[in-house]
Amino acid sequence: MNGILLCHKPPGIRSFEVVERVRRRLGGVRTGHTGTLDRFAEGLLILLTGRCTRLTPIFHSLSKEYEAVIEFGKETDTLDPEGRIIQVGPVPEEKALKETLGRFLGTYEQIPPAYSALRVGGRRAHDLARRGEEPDLAPRRVEIYALSLLEWRPPYATVRVSCSGGTYIRALARDIGSRLGTCAYVSELKRTAIGPISSDGAVHPDEVTGEDVLTPEAFLNAYPETAPPLTVKPSHERGIPHGIPLSDHTWDTPPEAQGYYTVVSRDGRVLAFIEKAEERYRYICVLP
Repeated sequence: MNGILLCHKPPGIRSFEVVERVRRRLGGVRTGHTGTLDRFAEGLLILLTGRCTRLTPIFHSLSKEYEAVIEFGKETDTLDPEGRIIQVGPVPEEKALKETLGRFLGTYEQIPPAYSALRVGGRRAHDLARRGEEPDLAPRRVEIYALSLLEWRPPYATVRVSCSGGTYIRALARDIGSRLGTCAYVSELKRTAIGPISSDGAVHPDEVTGEDVLTPEAFLNAYPETAPPLTVKPSHERGIPHGIPLSDHTWDTPPEAQGYYTVVSRDGRVLAFIEKAEERYRYICVLP
Protein backbone atom coordinates (compact mmCIF):
# COMPACT_ATOMS: atom_id res chain seq x y z
CA MET A 1 0.00 0.00 0.00
CA ASN A 2 1.78 3.11 -1.28
CA GLY A 3 -0.16 6.26 -0.52
CA ILE A 4 -0.92 9.46 1.37
CA LEU A 5 -3.35 9.80 4.28
CA LEU A 6 -4.80 13.02 5.65
CA CYS A 7 -5.18 12.40 9.36
CA HIS A 8 -6.61 14.58 12.13
CA LYS A 9 -4.41 14.41 15.22
CA PRO A 10 -6.47 14.96 18.35
CA PRO A 11 -4.92 16.93 21.23
CA GLY A 12 -3.29 15.05 24.08
CA ILE A 13 -1.37 12.39 22.13
CA ARG A 14 1.98 12.42 20.39
CA SER A 15 2.34 12.30 16.63
CA PHE A 16 4.18 8.99 16.97
CA GLU A 17 1.15 7.52 18.74
CA VAL A 18 -1.03 8.55 15.79
CA VAL A 19 1.36 6.75 13.43
CA GLU A 20 1.25 3.60 15.57
CA ARG A 21 -2.56 3.57 15.76
CA VAL A 22 -2.88 4.01 12.00
CA ARG A 23 -0.23 1.40 11.27
CA ARG A 24 -2.17 -1.15 13.30
CA ARG A 25 -5.44 -0.26 11.57
CA LEU A 26 -3.78 -0.71 8.17
CA GLY A 27 -2.47 -4.17 9.02
CA GLY A 28 1.11 -3.25 9.87
CA VAL A 29 1.99 -1.45 6.63
CA ARG A 30 5.03 0.82 6.90
CA THR A 31 3.75 4.24 7.99
CA GLY A 32 5.36 7.56 8.82
CA HIS A 33 4.39 11.20 9.30
CA THR A 34 5.61 14.28 7.47
CA GLY A 35 6.12 16.62 10.43
CA THR A 36 5.21 16.43 14.10
CA LEU A 37 2.54 18.31 15.95
CA ASP A 38 3.09 19.04 19.65
CA ARG A 39 1.17 16.79 22.03
CA PHE A 40 -1.20 19.58 23.12
CA ALA A 41 -1.90 20.53 19.47
CA GLU A 42 -4.44 19.14 17.04
CA GLY A 43 -5.08 19.27 13.34
CA LEU A 44 -3.73 18.05 10.03
CA LEU A 45 -1.05 15.37 10.20
CA ILE A 46 -0.14 13.91 6.81
CA LEU A 47 0.84 10.26 6.96
CA LEU A 48 2.64 8.29 4.26
CA THR A 49 2.53 4.56 3.66
CA GLY A 50 4.72 2.03 1.88
CA ARG A 51 7.23 3.49 -0.57
CA CYS A 52 5.57 6.88 -0.24
CA THR A 53 7.21 7.25 3.20
CA ARG A 54 10.15 8.62 1.18
CA LEU A 55 8.11 11.68 0.22
CA THR A 56 8.63 13.48 3.53
CA PRO A 57 10.95 16.18 2.06
CA ILE A 58 8.19 17.28 -0.32
CA PHE A 59 5.80 18.00 2.54
CA HIS A 60 8.53 19.59 4.70
CA SER A 61 9.00 22.17 1.97
CA LEU A 62 5.36 23.28 1.96
CA SER A 63 3.95 26.26 3.85
CA LYS A 64 1.92 25.61 6.98
CA GLU A 65 -1.22 27.29 8.34
CA TYR A 66 -2.28 27.34 11.98
CA GLU A 67 -4.87 28.80 14.29
CA ALA A 68 -3.45 29.50 17.73
CA VAL A 69 -4.76 30.85 20.99
CA ILE A 70 -2.06 32.91 22.69
CA GLU A 71 -2.30 33.89 26.34
CA PHE A 72 -0.48 37.13 27.09
CA GLY A 73 0.92 38.01 30.50
CA LYS A 74 2.23 34.51 31.22
CA GLU A 75 5.05 32.37 29.88
CA THR A 76 5.69 28.70 30.56
CA ASP A 77 9.01 26.90 30.25
CA THR A 78 7.64 24.82 27.37
CA LEU A 79 5.76 27.77 25.78
CA ASP A 80 2.61 25.61 25.84
CA PRO A 81 -0.05 24.71 28.45
CA GLU A 82 1.84 21.63 29.62
CA GLY A 83 4.71 23.60 31.17
CA ARG A 84 5.15 25.51 34.41
CA ILE A 85 4.76 29.28 34.58
CA ILE A 86 8.18 30.97 34.70
CA GLN A 87 7.26 34.58 33.98
CA VAL A 88 4.32 36.96 34.28
CA GLY A 89 3.74 40.38 32.77
CA PRO A 90 1.15 42.92 31.65
CA VAL A 91 -1.59 42.23 29.11
CA PRO A 92 -1.21 44.39 25.98
CA GLU A 93 -3.82 46.64 24.42
CA GLU A 94 -5.57 45.42 21.27
CA LYS A 95 -4.23 48.29 19.14
CA ALA A 96 -0.63 47.55 20.10
CA LEU A 97 -1.19 43.84 19.48
CA LYS A 98 -2.51 44.41 15.97
CA GLU A 99 0.37 46.73 15.12
CA THR A 100 2.90 44.22 16.42
CA LEU A 101 1.42 41.32 14.48
CA GLY A 102 1.95 43.29 11.28
CA ARG A 103 5.64 43.75 12.06
CA PHE A 104 6.22 40.00 11.97
CA LEU A 105 5.32 39.64 8.30
CA GLY A 106 8.29 38.56 6.21
CA THR A 107 11.45 36.77 7.33
CA TYR A 108 13.02 36.85 10.76
CA GLU A 109 15.57 34.90 12.77
CA GLN A 110 13.70 32.63 15.20
CA ILE A 111 15.27 30.81 18.11
CA PRO A 112 13.47 27.45 18.49
CA PRO A 113 11.94 26.53 21.86
CA ALA A 114 14.20 24.77 24.34
CA TYR A 115 11.55 22.05 24.52
CA SER A 116 11.84 20.84 20.92
CA ALA A 117 13.02 17.73 19.12
CA LEU A 118 16.00 19.51 17.54
CA ARG A 119 19.38 17.96 18.23
CA VAL A 120 22.15 19.80 20.06
CA GLY A 121 25.45 17.94 20.04
CA GLY A 122 23.65 14.72 19.19
CA ARG A 123 21.10 15.05 21.98
CA ARG A 124 17.48 16.20 21.83
CA ALA A 125 16.98 19.75 23.06
CA HIS A 126 13.95 18.75 25.14
CA ASP A 127 15.99 16.07 26.93
CA LEU A 128 18.57 18.69 27.91
CA ALA A 129 15.87 21.12 29.01
CA ARG A 130 14.19 18.51 31.22
CA ARG A 131 17.51 17.96 32.99
CA GLY A 132 17.75 21.65 33.77
CA GLU A 133 20.28 22.45 31.05
CA GLU A 134 19.85 25.27 28.55
CA PRO A 135 20.31 23.93 25.02
CA ASP A 136 22.27 26.28 22.76
CA LEU A 137 19.89 26.54 19.81
CA ALA A 138 20.96 28.61 16.83
CA PRO A 139 18.45 31.01 15.28
CA ARG A 140 16.77 29.81 12.09
CA ARG A 141 15.39 31.99 9.35
CA VAL A 142 11.63 31.55 9.01
CA GLU A 143 9.04 33.43 7.00
CA ILE A 144 5.61 34.62 8.08
CA TYR A 145 3.36 34.97 5.03
CA ALA A 146 0.22 36.09 6.86
CA LEU A 147 -0.64 36.79 10.50
CA SER A 148 -4.08 38.03 11.49
CA LEU A 149 -6.03 38.53 14.70
CA LEU A 150 -9.27 36.52 14.64
CA GLU A 151 -10.48 37.27 18.17
CA TRP A 152 -9.29 39.25 21.19
CA ARG A 153 -10.58 38.20 24.60
CA PRO A 154 -7.96 39.60 27.00
CA PRO A 155 -5.63 38.00 27.85
CA TYR A 156 -6.33 35.55 24.98
CA ALA A 157 -5.73 36.31 21.32
CA THR A 158 -6.80 33.89 18.60
CA VAL A 159 -4.59 34.31 15.54
CA ARG A 160 -4.25 32.70 12.13
CA VAL A 161 -0.70 32.15 10.89
CA SER A 162 0.59 31.15 7.46
CA CYS A 163 4.30 30.44 7.58
CA SER A 164 7.23 28.56 6.12
CA GLY A 165 8.01 25.01 7.13
CA GLY A 166 10.15 24.82 10.26
CA THR A 167 8.44 27.75 11.99
CA TYR A 168 7.64 27.18 15.66
CA ILE A 169 4.34 28.81 16.60
CA ARG A 170 5.28 28.55 20.28
CA ALA A 171 8.42 30.58 19.58
CA LEU A 172 6.43 33.06 17.48
CA ALA A 173 4.05 33.65 20.40
CA ARG A 174 7.04 34.17 22.73
CA ASP A 175 8.56 36.67 20.31
CA ILE A 176 5.30 38.58 19.85
CA GLY A 177 4.99 38.89 23.61
CA SER A 178 8.58 40.07 23.92
CA ARG A 179 8.07 42.69 21.20
CA LEU A 180 5.06 43.95 23.19
CA GLY A 181 7.14 44.23 26.34
CA THR A 182 5.50 41.29 28.06
CA CYS A 183 5.41 37.51 27.82
CA ALA A 184 3.16 34.91 26.17
CA TYR A 185 2.65 31.23 25.42
CA VAL A 186 0.38 29.16 23.16
CA SER A 187 -2.56 27.69 25.06
CA GLU A 188 -4.25 26.04 22.04
CA LEU A 189 -2.92 25.16 18.58
CA LYS A 190 -4.51 23.70 15.47
CA ARG A 191 -2.81 23.05 12.12
CA THR A 192 -5.39 23.85 9.46
CA ALA A 193 -3.40 23.38 6.24
CA ILE A 194 -0.15 22.15 4.75
CA GLY A 195 0.50 23.84 1.43
CA PRO A 196 -2.73 23.50 -0.61
CA ILE A 197 -3.96 20.65 1.60
CA SER A 198 -6.70 21.63 4.04
CA SER A 199 -7.54 19.83 7.26
CA ASP A 200 -11.14 19.55 6.06
CA GLY A 201 -11.96 15.89 5.71
CA ALA A 202 -8.93 14.66 7.65
CA VAL A 203 -9.70 11.35 9.38
CA HIS A 204 -9.38 10.59 13.09
CA PRO A 205 -6.68 7.93 13.62
CA ASP A 206 -9.13 5.56 15.29
CA GLU A 207 -11.43 5.67 12.25
CA VAL A 208 -8.88 5.16 9.47
CA THR A 209 -9.47 2.42 6.90
CA GLY A 210 -7.54 1.45 3.81
CA GLU A 211 -10.04 3.37 1.70
CA ASP A 212 -8.85 6.62 3.31
CA VAL A 213 -5.35 6.20 1.91
CA LEU A 214 -5.04 8.18 -1.31
CA THR A 215 -3.18 6.51 -4.16
CA PRO A 216 -0.45 8.67 -5.74
CA GLU A 217 -2.77 9.20 -8.72
CA ALA A 218 -5.68 10.29 -6.53
CA PHE A 219 -3.44 12.62 -4.53
CA LEU A 220 -2.04 14.17 -7.71
CA ASN A 221 -5.54 14.77 -9.06
CA ALA A 222 -6.62 16.42 -5.80
CA TYR A 223 -3.49 18.46 -5.07
CA PRO A 224 -1.49 18.93 -8.30
CA GLU A 225 0.31 21.99 -6.88
CA THR A 226 2.13 19.88 -4.30
CA ALA A 227 4.42 18.22 -6.86
CA PRO A 228 3.26 19.16 -10.39
CA PRO A 229 2.99 16.38 -12.98
CA LEU A 230 5.90 15.87 -15.36
CA THR A 231 5.18 13.61 -18.33
CA VAL A 232 7.93 11.20 -19.32
CA LYS A 233 8.53 10.37 -22.96
CA PRO A 234 7.32 6.87 -23.88
CA SER A 235 10.85 5.95 -24.94
CA HIS A 236 12.08 6.57 -21.37
CA GLU A 237 9.06 5.30 -19.44
CA ARG A 238 10.27 1.71 -18.94
CA GLY A 239 13.55 2.95 -17.50
CA ILE A 240 12.04 5.06 -14.70
CA PRO A 241 11.39 2.09 -12.34
CA HIS A 242 15.05 1.14 -12.80
CA GLY A 243 16.35 4.58 -11.93
CA ILE A 244 17.69 5.62 -15.32
CA PRO A 245 19.60 8.93 -15.37
CA LEU A 246 17.30 11.91 -15.85
CA SER A 247 17.76 14.97 -18.02
CA ASP A 248 15.68 17.53 -19.89
CA HIS A 249 15.49 15.01 -22.74
CA THR A 250 13.51 12.61 -20.49
CA TRP A 251 10.34 14.72 -20.54
CA ASP A 252 7.74 15.74 -23.08
CA THR A 253 8.15 19.32 -21.80
CA PRO A 254 11.13 19.97 -19.50
CA PRO A 255 10.25 22.04 -16.40
CA GLU A 256 11.76 25.49 -16.03
CA ALA A 257 11.37 25.90 -12.28
CA GLN A 258 13.29 24.02 -9.63
CA GLY A 259 11.33 21.98 -7.12
CA TYR A 260 9.52 18.67 -6.69
CA TYR A 261 7.66 16.92 -9.49
CA THR A 262 5.48 13.85 -10.00
CA VAL A 263 6.64 11.71 -12.91
CA VAL A 264 3.65 10.44 -14.88
CA SER A 265 3.16 8.38 -17.99
CA ARG A 266 1.07 9.70 -20.86
CA ASP A 267 -1.85 7.58 -19.63
CA GLY A 268 -1.70 9.18 -16.16
CA ARG A 269 0.10 6.57 -14.07
CA VAL A 270 2.41 7.90 -11.36
CA LEU A 271 5.86 6.36 -11.81
CA ALA A 272 8.06 8.35 -9.45
CA PHE A 273 8.65 11.57 -7.55
CA ILE A 274 11.73 13.62 -8.31
CA GLU A 275 13.43 16.91 -7.46
CA LYS A 276 14.97 19.36 -9.87
CA ALA A 277 17.75 21.35 -8.21
CA GLU A 278 20.56 23.33 -9.81
CA GLU A 279 19.62 22.03 -13.26
CA ARG A 280 19.98 18.42 -12.11
CA TYR A 281 17.35 15.80 -11.36
CA ARG A 282 17.30 13.28 -8.53
CA TYR A 283 14.81 10.59 -7.54
CA ILE A 284 12.86 10.98 -4.30
CA CYS A 285 10.74 7.86 -4.66
CA VAL A 286 10.23 5.26 -7.41
CA LEU A 287 6.96 3.34 -7.47
CA PRO A 288 6.55 -0.23 -8.71
